[in-house]
Amino acid sequence: MAILGLMLVCILIAVAFVSPDWLAALKGLVVPVVKDYPDWVLQKYESFRERPVWVELAVVFTVMGGIAADYFCYVSFIREKKWGRAHMRLASREELEVIASDPKHIARVWVRAAMIDTVLSMVMVTAIAGAFAVLGAVVLQSQQLVPEKDTDLLFHQSQFLTTLRPWLAPLYWTAVFFSFFGNVYGGPEMVVRICYEFFRSVGRERDPSSSTGFRMAAICYTLFGGLAILWIKPWFPDMRLVDIITFPAIYAGVGMCGLYCFINAWADWKFLPQPLRMSKWLALLSILAGILFVTIGAKAMIDSRNPWHLVVLPVWIAGSLLAASVTSAKLFSSVKLGNAKQMLGSSQEDLPPRDRKR
Repeated sequence: MAILGLMLVCILIAVAFVSPDWLAALKGLVVPVVKDYPDWVLQKYESFRERPVWVELAVVFTVMGGIAADYFCYVSFIREKKWGRAHMRLASREELEVIASDPKHIARVWVRAAMIDTVLSMVMVTAIAGAFAVLGAVVLQSQQLVPEKDTDLLFHQSQFLTTLRPWLAPLYWTAVFFSFFGNVYGGPEMVVRICYEFFRSVGRERDPSSSTGFRMAAICYTLFGGLAILWIKPWFPDMRLVDIITFPAIYAGVGMCGLYCFINAWADWKFLPQPLRMSKWLALLSILAGILFVTIGAKAMIDSRNPWHLVVLPVWIAGSLLAASVTSAKLFSSVKLGNAKQMLGSSQEDLPPRDRKR
């Protein structure tokens, strides 16, 4: 973390050092404009001739903000840390009304911790993405350099620090190593937590994702699956790593994140009392973000002209609706059973010990 933080500081200093057009950068941040590739990109790099700008934009959005599964994992991590009542069972309507009536309720206080954490994280992500975008426009565009090959991205980006001082290159490579190490280390944990959230939503009495065997299977699936892709890739010399992640970036990235924004606003309105709901402005921003993400994903699908979208998209939607209908029925039956058990337990506590059911 310290090394990554130090690299971020150096990157921000490098942005100031190259003296970009601050007015143009601010204008592009407030009023973004999607332009076609410059002529020199299409002339020097053949791979970009068949790769639409909107497809590249979808990948960039996903790389910066992550896929929807990352946010499911964040909820799981909150449960693990026992923030508020996140680790407890589903709250009843009566419990929600009690929480809503008390502004100082412990559950409402802990929501602020998650808010601070997410806001600071997104600010850092935005600062890093903006800094790299500015440095790419100033440093790489002036040399007509674009990361066409898999290794070009890391080598070209190293110039962002070496422009400041050549001896900062080891800092960059060290930060890259720890960044990749964090992904390799955290990948299996993310798979386990996604499965945990799934089994939790269908009301399973026993969660198989908590077993040692399941965790080992997740580790093998994640690590050896990634290695298999790297081993198979040499058989397809014309395929780049960015081509492999393009499909997931469109569906699991901008597409699912857009749906996540819509569901957030809908669930907030559907299940929470008025005092616990997000503000109208925040709900509006969530809906607008969802529209933006879904639009980018749809535009990327149309421009890519890949016939597989005609197969994957309907199957994905139909499969999701089927899974939702099955899991929702099990979830509500589980909630009713849990409430019945709670009522039974409360009534048992009022009886003398010798009269309680064992």
